[in-house]
Amino acid sequence: MAVLPDGHVLVAGDRGKASLPATLETGDWAVVKFKPDGSLEPAFGSSGRVKLDIRSSYDILGAMAVQPDGKIVLVGSSGRDAGAGPEDVSAARINPDGSLDPSFGAGGKFWAGLTTPSHAHAVALDGAGRIILGGYAYAVWADLDFALFRLTSAGAVDATFGSGGTVRVDVDGESDTVGGLFIQPDGKYVTAGTSSSPSNPTALLRVRSDGTLDPEFGVAGRVLGTPVSGFKSVHPRGFAFSRDRATVGGWWYREPPFPLYWMGVARYCL
Repeated sequence: MAVLPDGHVLVAGDRGKASLPATLETGDWAVVKFKPDGSLEPAFGSSGRVKLDIRSSYDILGAMAVQPDGKIVLVGSSGRDAGAGPEDVSAARINPDGSLDPSFGAGGKFWAGLTTPSHAHAVALDGAGRIILGGYAYAVWADLDFALFRLTSAGAVDATFGSGGTVRVDVDGESDTVGGLFIQPDGKYVTAGTSSSPSNPTALLRVRSDGTLDPEFGVAGRVLGTPVSGFKSVHPRGFAFSRDRATVGGWWYREPPFPLYWMGVARYCL
């Protein structure tokens, strides 16, 4: 969701795709625009609604960002084959009126296949107009790595970032995925996410603008959350960033006889 300077509200998500069976892996992206009074904005798309079919298979929306010029960037993943994986990182950009932006990617759409499935959960826009996507890429089946992808403002892979526009990091030898992404004033990218390691469920990375890990952050560019005394596991679900802090919220699990689930918040210095 995004609240625009004029008070309009954008809501983005997934919708079912009539041409495919009704499963969790069949759908298109959808964006709806509301006026400040909560009514649909008729000047946006079709009566306030926009449907995006990125590829003929399923499309899963991960995040949305609004550029200073009002154009809307959407990121997520799209399946290669109807009804089945693997999926590729994908993106689209639409104009303020809801039409696809032909100056972005191929007719307003972008997707790029890695050798393994990948997905974007977060997006940020840097001062140069580039688009940074955060999510995961499979190392092997059921083992995910933190992944960052960078596109130019024209919707092409930015080959000057990492390896062919992609940075992949195995944070803790377990399945890792980016949940939040923030660009610091100095241009460095901070990502926060989760690891399936029960001892280090929260993970943060800081990456320089060329895609290399920042050795001045944590240990070799990584910060791993510490176990919480008295709790068996910690499960981060929300991430918020400020100039020099990252706040992580979620739920903590504690075994009986105590209540099983607790709300928890942790804050990290950047």
